[in-house]
Amino acid sequence: MKRFIMLVLSVFIFALMASCSDDGSSHGDSAEIFTTVRAFATYETEAYTADVGEGEDTDDPANEICDNYSYFEDEVLVTVSTIPISPLPASVEPSSLKVMDYTVRFIAHEDSPDVPSRTFNHDIEIAPGSSTTMSIRLIDQEDKNWFSPHPLNHFDYWNWVLSTGGVSWEYTVEVQLNMVEVLTGTEETIELHFPLYYFDVAEDCTPLE
Repeated sequence: MKRFIMLVLSVFIFALMASCSDDGSSHGDSAEIFTTVRAFATYETEAYTADVGEGEDTDDPANEICDNYSYFEDEVLVTVSTIPISPLPASVEPSSLKVMDYTVRFIAHEDSPDVPSRTFNHDIEIAPGSSTTMSIRLIDQEDKNWFSPHPLNHFDYWNWVLSTGGVSWEYTVEVQLNMVEVLTGTEETIELHFPLYYFDVAEDCTPLE
């Protein structure tokens, strides 16, 4: 038992030394240090544009008025990478990480409506010294539907546009990746933040009013 405690303690000391001797590079708030590996996450866009709905003119003959809308989900690709901490004790191998779940939180700006946070279960494993790309669901297709009770529904958005003359709802999206180091059980959360703009992207037909 004493040898096991000393082994775990030595791993933590080596991890601390590695963090202190880092070369100065930074991944912002997207990086975390586990017991045997350092993990960080990156995403493919600095700002995300979410389209309320895709309008279509189905009249015959066409009158250039959007009389039908289709709705699509919004996702962002996040790449999770791990780097083994060096040096590690000879008896300790770098561990893989597992993403257990992720939580998406919308932080509303100005008069944008509040959106409830959601947690999605996940089960993806990242080997030490490798990278894995995963899709993070931001908005479901059914959330945007005209009669949806969700705050991002099309009907409420257009009422807001007509009453205020506004163009877009604006948010800061916070994504929390809850991860566990498989061999040690160490749990950490990696956070990502990026702006999201929710509006009706211009189309060939004029939106219904």
